[in-house]
Amino acid sequence: MTEFGDLETVVSEFTRQAPGRTAARMLLATGPVVGSCWAAALALSRAWTWPMPATARVSFGALLLLVVLALAAAATSRHSYQRTRLTAAASPVILILDATAVAATVLAGPTLTAVLGTAMGASLGRAALTAWTLPGLAAR
Repeated sequence: MTEFGDLETVVSEFTRQAPGRTAARMLLATGPVVGSCWAAALALSRAWTWPMPATARVSFGALLLLVVLALAAAATSRHSYQRTRLTAAASPVILILDATAVAATVLAGPTLTAVLGTAMGASLGRAALTAWTLPGLAAR
């Protein structure tokens, strides 16, 4: 007890340094940047005219919202190391959502513009970063 402190102090310190918490914060920090790229690209490309079912659009948005909530729970955890492990579950979903956005743009988009290319590049960059952190999350 004198060397490490009480149980609450030890758990809080492990939680603060949890890889899942760090990765969740990184994904939450990059999310608005990537989302802004996509918002601009889709608005300028008039994505609402693309041949995409409304259920696919709503499902994508709902899944994205669930992932953001899971990442927020992991990133703000102070006393629950288990909650930081939500990042390990949310990260593959982020990979799938980024890949889906890029694939849908390639398949349904009328032409590739510089703004769409930027949004796709941002998604692919975040996907690479997520894939790089995923083995460390799964190992713990």
